[in-house]
Amino acid sequence: MDESLNEPEYIVRLAEELITVIDNEKIENTLLDNIVKEWQKILEIREIQNAQTKKIIQEVMQVESAEEANYQKSQTACLNLNQEGQGLEQLVSQQKEGLANVVSTCERLQQNLEACQQESQKLEIERQEVEKQKKISIPKTRHDITLYKLITNLHWQLDTQNEPLL
Repeated sequence: MDESLNEPEYIVRLAEELITVIDNEKIENTLLDNIVKEWQKILEIREIQNAQTKKIIQEVMQVESAEEANYQKSQTACLNLNQEGQGLEQLVSQQKEGLANVVSTCERLQQNLEACQQESQKLEIERQEVEKQKKISIPKTRHDITLYKLITNLHWQLDTQNEPLL
């Protein structure tokens, strides 16, 4: 106890200190209440942000899986197109080879046809020559036989069919 103060002053002073302490405690309690309220708001905001973040992550994962599926589909389609393209290239090359074979066969056949036509013309000319000679030699041969028959008195049977000379 402070001796410079008398008892009523001391009580007043003690009461003032108690009021100050109580006020400080009220202020501290108010501050603590405010801090607790703010902390709860922060926690609520954090939960909302976590929920939004989870939702965004899920949406991103869904978009990513959809994009991956589209990528896989496009890869598969690309591979199929490449295989079809290779098949078409092979088919085109086979068709070109077949066309080249047909062209060479056609040229060879054209040459054979020309050779056959030339041979046919030669044979026709020869046949005409043989016909000319036949027209000349058969009557001459008949005349010679008839003359020989008359000279030798041999009888030949001429009433048989004319057999072509070979």
